This record gives sequence, structure tokens and C-alpha cells, in this order.
Amino acid sequence: MKVRFHTPGGLALAGELTLPAGAGSGQRVAAIVLCQGLSGVKEKVMPEAAALLAAAGFACLAFDYRGFGESEGARPRLFPLERADDIRHAVTFLSGRPEVDPERIGLYGLSYGGTVVPWAAAFDLRVKAAAAVSGSGNGEKWMRSLRTDRRWREFKRLLEQDRLETVRTGKSRTVPLTDIVPFGERFWRKYRKLSSDRESSSLPSGPAAAPPEFPLSTAAAMTDFSPDRVAGLISPRPLLVIHGEADDVCPVELAKDLYRRAGEPKKLVILPGRDHIDLDHGEGLREQLFIARDWFRERL
Repeated sequence: MKVRFHTPGGLALAGELTLPAGAGSGQRVAAIVLCQGLSGVKEKVMPEAAALLAAAGFACLAFDYRGFGESEGARPRLFPLERADDIRHAVTFLSGRPEVDPERIGLYGLSYGGTVVPWAAAFDLRVKAAAAVSGSGNGEKWMRSLRTDRRWREFKRLLEQDRLETVRTGKSRTVPLTDIVPFGERFWRKYRKLSSDRESSSLPSGPAAAPPEFPLSTAAAMTDFSPDRVAGLISPRPLLVIHGEADDVCPVELAKDLYRRAGEPKKLVILPGRDHIDLDHGEGLREQLFIARDWFRERL
């Protein structure tokens, strides 16, 4: 069912609430907030996740981040701390639903959602379990991994120049999103095969498409965002980290670093031969969802 909830600033966020069979008959169920990646919209991958997890008895809430899809907010806008806040607002919304047990709410994040989820879980004690799939624990290391040494130095200089210009003028220079996250052609070939009723307002359909432009302040915020520094705050609530061994967008070592910094209880699952897009569709998606489902069954 379509739902709407709001930020304290009054922005309406659009969501899709999927309830398991029998929910609402007087027995409250565990619930999971499904946190999308860079695409920012609930229509990509999240419907498959909601269907599988609802079949296992969980209520699931997928939503569009502010500034994306059907949600309100300035566009283009992509700031990880704002996304973490939106996730927490989704938790608040779920906790007030009569079908949901507010003491059994978890977070599931995929791709950049898997980056933001540990941060949101670290600072929201209402989150009782979290699963981070294909995420990065350290923004600077991730951004650097996407570039040669020379391009990384150029990128850092550009960010510093823009920080100075922004504090002087109040305006940040805009650049194509593909300049901020320069994914390789192999990624784009696979990404184009993912289907959606509505294309993302953040990711183009490939290098040949005109990418949307974002302020360099977005790049600075993503570079500075490092949930590995706060991962230890999640404990004693459990954290599951799932990653493809051959991830070509976010190196597997960054997921391992996040896991090492987290406290117990925790679990790390590295899927052999799987790259980033492999965990977004088909067999790879089902594989990682089954692992997450079993984790939530045990922990929620």
C-alpha cells in the first residue's frame, strides 16, 4: 500500500508498505525498513526484497529519499546524513503502525543504502538489527578506489576549491553525477539490464545518457561520510554485512573494514564471484536476500 510520512521540516516522503499475510489481525509483526542505494527510489530492487521478506512474515517499508521519486525535496540533492535522517523517520513511521511491533524493527540497506544503514543504526537505538549489503564503510577510501592516483589528487583539489567558494558565495558548482562516482563500463552494461517502472532521478541509464548534475558539495559530503567510525556503536545490536567478492563498485576490503570495526554480535558473508550488480537482481539478489531473511528471523 502507498503511504506518506514527513520529515520534521515538513517534507512528505513517499513509501510503499508491504504487510505479511495475517498482519493487522491483532498480532504485531517485526518490520524492516528497506533502504535504497544511489538511485534513491523504491521501485528498483526493493519490490523483490519486500515480497521475499513479507513472505517470511515481516512488514516492509520501502521509500523514496527526499528529492527523489515521489518524495518532496530540493532536486538534485544527495547528502548521506540527510538520507540517514530519512531512514530514522521511516523507523518512526513504522513504530506507529498498529500492525508493527515497535520493539522489532530492523534496517536492510543495498548498495549506497548499505553504506548509510550502519550510520543510521549506530545512532538510533530503536533499530534492533541491521543488514548492510554491498555498502562502503569509508567514503574517502571508496571515492579514491574509483580513481587513479592522479585523478584522485585532481578530485581532492576540486573539492577543496569548491568548499572555499561555497562558504564565500553560498553556491556549490554542479557537475555530472558520473564525475562524482565514475563507475566503469562493465557496471553500466549490467546496470542497463535492471528494469524499473520509473527510472531513477539520480543514475542515468548508462554513460551514453545525459547524467544529472549534482553540486560538488554532494561529492564532499559523500567523501567525508565514514560509517566505519561509528560502527562500534551498533553493538550489542547485531549487524550483518554481505558483499560480493568481485564487487567492481565498492571493493570488498571496505566491507571487511566496516565489519572489523563493528562489535559483536556480527556476521560477515562474502559471496564468491559476485560483483556489485550481481547482488541487485536474479540469483545473486535471491541469494543475499535469503541470507538477510534468515538473519532477521534469528535477530528480530
